[in-house]
Amino acid sequence: LCTMLLAVVSVHLIPMLVENGFSLQEASLVYSLIMLTSGITQLTFGFIGDKVRKNITIAYLGIVQGVGFIMFVLPQKFSIGFINVGGDIDLGFVSISSYLLMLILASIVFGIGFGGRVPLANAIRGDYFGHNSYATISGIMMVPMSLCMLVAPLVTARLFDLGGGYASSFVVLGILGIVGALMHFPASAPNLLSISR
Repeated sequence: LCTMLLAVVSVHLIPMLVENGFSLQEASLVYSLIMLTSGITQLTFGFIGDKVRKNITIAYLGIVQGVGFIMFVLPQKFSIGFINVGGDIDLGFVSISSYLLMLILASIVFGIGFGGRVPLANAIRGDYFGHNSYATISGIMMVPMSLCMLVAPLVTARLFDLGGGYASSFVVLGILGIVGALMHFPASAPNLLSISR
């Protein structure tokens, strides 16, 4: 379920940001930051992956990805405790929107969650099912993933067209992504005698 979040971000993030008043260039930079963070995190977790319990790490990274996804639709002005978002922050040499800083943070959080999961999701298949079954298991897993990646952007578009904006679909899909991540906690390798490692 976490994979569908990337499909929605790829299709809808830039139009959503443009609709919220950002230029196409600014919106593209936000998306580019996701990909940059994801790339760095993929390399990092490629090394870390052999030293941690993959199912637990994938679960936590999926939660991080879901939270980052929901952060994209936080209102432009809000307060949480001592954090106030809205208005500009003067850095002396430049003034920057606090909402843009929130989008940058959301991009980094989402990118870490997505990027970290990629090498671990591939590695856990080999750990659980062995190299002889790797291609078969990967192909079987791609079917529901592809369906989710097909349907989620369409649902988001339909909710937007019905006047719901992006917020409702981003929150619902983000929660579904987090629920999907939670399913990794109890995962364990199957006990098959004929499994090849």
